[in-house]
Amino acid sequence: MSMEKQPAEELLQAANTLLAAAREATTGPWKVHGRWDDTEVRQVRDDLVGGRFNQIAALNGWNEASEEGADHHNARYIAMMDPLVGIAVADRMAFVAGEHDGDGPEGCDDCKRWLPLARLINGRN
Repeated sequence: MSMEKQPAEELLQAANTLLAAAREATTGPWKVHGRWDDTEVRQVRDDLVGGRFNQIAALNGWNEASEEGADHHNARYIAMMDPLVGIAVADRMAFVAGEHDGDGPEGCDDCKRWLPLARLINGRN
C-alpha cells in the first residue's frame, strides 16, 4: 500500500500553506512605484502621510529586449499577487479538497487542474 498523498490531501496542504503565508504577508493592495531600473512594489495605504510608504519589494534590473526594465514587469506581477489573491486561491483549493475528499489516488478533474499549483506550493514539483 502506497503512502502517497491523495489529491485532496495535497490540495488541502497547499491551501493551508498558502493561507498562512498570505496572512503573514503585508496586507494589500500593492502597487508599482518607479520605472526602468529602479522599481519597487509598495503597499497602498491612505493612513501613511508625509511621503512614507511600506516597501514590499525592491527590484533593480534591466532587460534590453524590452523598453522597460525586466524588474518593472516582475514588480507589476508581484503587485497583482497581493495576499488577497493568495487567500482566494487557498479558499478554492480547500473547497475542491473538501468536495473530493476520499476520491482515491486518481482524484477528480477539479483536483487534477489544481494539483500542479498545489505541488509547486508544497515543494513537490
